[in-house]
Amino acid sequence: MLLSDFIQGESEVKVKLDPGATVGVIGGKGEMGRLFSGFFQSCGFRVNVGDLGTNPTAREVLESSDIVLFSVPLHRTEAIIRDLVPYAKPHQLLLDLSSLKVGPVREMLRSASFVVGLHPMFGGRISTFRGQTIVACPARIPTPDWLRLRSLLSAGGMEVKESTPEEHDRMMSIIQVLFHMTTMLTGRVMRRMGIDLAEVLEYASPGYRVELSQVGRLFAQSPELYSAIIQGNPGTGEVLAQLREGLELYGGWFEKQELSGFVKDFERSARYLGEFCSRAFRDSSVLHETVVKCSEGGSGGD
Repeated sequence: MLLSDFIQGESEVKVKLDPGATVGVIGGKGEMGRLFSGFFQSCGFRVNVGDLGTNPTAREVLESSDIVLFSVPLHRTEAIIRDLVPYAKPHQLLLDLSSLKVGPVREMLRSASFVVGLHPMFGGRISTFRGQTIVACPARIPTPDWLRLRSLLSAGGMEVKESTPEEHDRMMSIIQVLFHMTTMLTGRVMRRMGIDLAEVLEYASPGYRVELSQVGRLFAQSPELYSAIIQGNPGTGEVLAQLREGLELYGGWFEKQELSGFVKDFERSARYLGEFCSRAFRDSSVLHETVVKCSEGGSGGD
């Protein structure tokens, strides 16, 4: 898809993207809000924060800013934007940092402002932006201004992936919904089976410890965030249907002790994934070796 397919035409009104312009961060007390407040400050912008209990209020921050960045809990993002966009002005640039894009971008487009949806594919605790991916959905902004904003993000070290909101949410149904859901289910199965995690870790080689660490990493974070990611994505129903179908097939093969069913399905998936499998095996082997070196008395291999 070309940039021109979803960026609107030229406008006499230009976005204020020069150092000294004011960025208002709605939800600036949260981790991601603080992270991007620091980013814009480092680029020479003035930053005002609007959050619960702040003075000025979120509305006052929005009305006094050239750029407005919504960094609020996902399950409240659309409602907060909906409440505030009536006070937005045509010259302003509205941005959001939510994990879903169709709904938040739709709400921002109810204003007369310029609109770009952003989704940082990283958490608020990173130490550097270098090499981190951020997805951008330039919904309504003159091309030159979008290119300036893109350059600003790139100069900070971020890898910018352009998308439409619909394409973004479709990809997130795999990158987020599928993987988060299966990780959440892994934790649920372990809980329901009464598994002793400490004992499991005694059996686990570095490869399995890496996988278990991903389970622990997810459950160390916000349940509201991950629940909203799954609940709000329009592709979740399709993912659930595919998971149900797969579990039913696996269950049938298990009950019949039909090893060939597992083997043939495995081989079909391997062919579909192609060269990625070999590359992933090499990359993960390096990761496993690193875990061994960092662990006292670690042993290699799965």
